[in-house]
Amino acid sequence: MNKEEFIRVYPNELNSNMLINFDIFNESGNIVKKKGEIIDAGFLLKINFLKIYKKSQSTFNSAALDDLLISEYNQNLIKTAVQNNKGIFLIVCPEKSGKSLIMNSLIINLKEDGFSTAIINNSDIENTFGIKHFNIATLNNERILETVEIVLSSKEQVIGIDDIDAPSIINRLFELEPNDKIIFLTITASSSFETLTKLENIVDKSLISKKLNGIFFQKLIPVLCSDCKEQYQSDFDELNKIFKCDQDDKLKLFNPKGCPVCGNKGYFSVLGIHEFLKVSDEIKEIIENSNNINDIKNIAYESGFQDMKLDCLKKILCGLISLSQYNETL
Repeated sequence: MNKEEFIRVYPNELNSNMLINFDIFNESGNIVKKKGEIIDAGFLLKINFLKIYKKSQSTFNSAALDDLLISEYNQNLIKTAVQNNKGIFLIVCPEKSGKSLIMNSLIINLKEDGFSTAIINNSDIENTFGIKHFNIATLNNERILETVEIVLSSKEQVIGIDDIDAPSIINRLFELEPNDKIIFLTITASSSFETLTKLENIVDKSLISKKLNGIFFQKLIPVLCSDCKEQYQSDFDELNKIFKCDQDDKLKLFNPKGCPVCGNKGYFSVLGIHEFLKVSDEIKEIIENSNNINDIKNIAYESGFQDMKLDCLKKILCGLISLSQYNETL
């Protein structure tokens, strides 16, 4: 029994003569009461001595883009790029850093704007906000590819494809991608530019240059505990390494302290720092000819690309992140 998939059920959560709408399992993972059965007094007495569980509910994990603390600048960039360009957009994060959450949130945002939507992923979803859902958890690569082909040929305008890392499927997706759809594909990588190198080992460069329109990247950083963070006058030498500030600039920043609320860690939860790399015509040309990352970086920055370092600095100035986290993680 994988305990992560289950929630402990305590006797006071159940009542005699209660009709249950979920299966109840014992600690070994065996069903002891089936969905639709009625709880009796004898069972309630028994579970005082028996650990029982119900399966965790799978929910559609999403949040408003503002709640994800995606800056207005990055939101406007990706919305404009997506609505004006059909093709593939990559949602990129390091491992377990919120790729699905970002993808789902972007898809909900587009659904609210009137786009028809669908999601392919490897989990059950009980609430998809009316978005069509295809679960491929139990399918082999051949069947996954069949599902991808079916969804790509459907009427849906926006399609999210999550947690598919088989190179053969990613390559086929680029080959099949029609010119009338917006495709979000999640990929694990440590930066926007590393993604292009990783993709080149999977997909022909000519396909990347034709189909790829943007890369949205997120990295998670610890948030300062709002109950105990301490304000301090920043040191000019420390600041000048990062902000390139003047001698008379006096910025108030925050350091972690520690309190009972944050378990004396000084940090409470995490937030994302973001960047959106628009794959312009100039970048497409470089990808097709050489995929030289330094050339791509130069073109991107010349065109106003704001990287995650800048997004992190904005959040430092807002008092959300400590300067030490910037130095440690970027």
